[in-house]
Amino acid sequence: MKYAFVTGMGRSGTKFLGSLLKLDPKVYATHEYLGNREFWLVSWYLGRTYAEVILKKGKQKIDAEIDKEIFVDVNGYLADSTKSLNSVFNQPKIFHLVRNPKKVVPSLMIRRDDKGIHKIPKTQNEIESWVDMSKLEQVCVNWVQTTEDLLKTDAELLLFEKLTKDYEYISEKLLQPLGINISKEAYDNFKTKKVNKTRGFLYRFLYAKYKGKQNIEKTILFDDLTENQKARFNAICGPTMKKLGYK
Repeated sequence: MKYAFVTGMGRSGTKFLGSLLKLDPKVYATHEYLGNREFWLVSWYLGRTYAEVILKKGKQKIDAEIDKEIFVDVNGYLADSTKSLNSVFNQPKIFHLVRNPKKVVPSLMIRRDDKGIHKIPKTQNEIESWVDMSKLEQVCVNWVQTTEDLLKTDAELLLFEKLTKDYEYISEKLLQPLGINISKEAYDNFKTKKVNKTRGFLYRFLYAKYKGKQNIEKTILFDDLTENQKARFNAICGPTMKKLGYK
């Protein structure tokens, strides 16, 4: 079996991409198969000491239960575990999915439960700055850290905006390297669908109650931010955005 992983910051189109890759019947494409929020947080602090133990268990399950030529996990929880993935899965294909943070950051803000545990910096100076930050600033710092760390790895960069508009781009960057067969017609038909869109209020209320999570009462767009918030966003995310070609 050939293994591949697509990771990056949450709310960057991972569910969309995982659903798209299922169009090839020889591919087992899934969203967040390995790990969970606990894995995401603990692997950030403990690194390979923890991650490789959990991933080895995951690989045993994949090999025992999945009978496909290609396994693809599109999974933001793996963002800090590329070295562990390379070790456990013997140099699989790893991709780094990025989406414009003007879309990602506001979406993460409304989903961030202030009662929960979050990914915070590791050094004393960074933590001292972190505790005085607003929710927006903290989410921006998380986006920059995740993105910059992945840019330093060998993961192949994928821009979400191009994946959803340009068949030649996704074919060259992702489909051909993995040997996945999805026609342009199938791609065009699929991309018109909205995957993982924000549901109605009643659905969100009932889902949050069932999961014991904070209810998402409304969506927030970048244009909804105050001028001060936009300035802080640009100060933190701006350099990385420029590096990726975002204005």
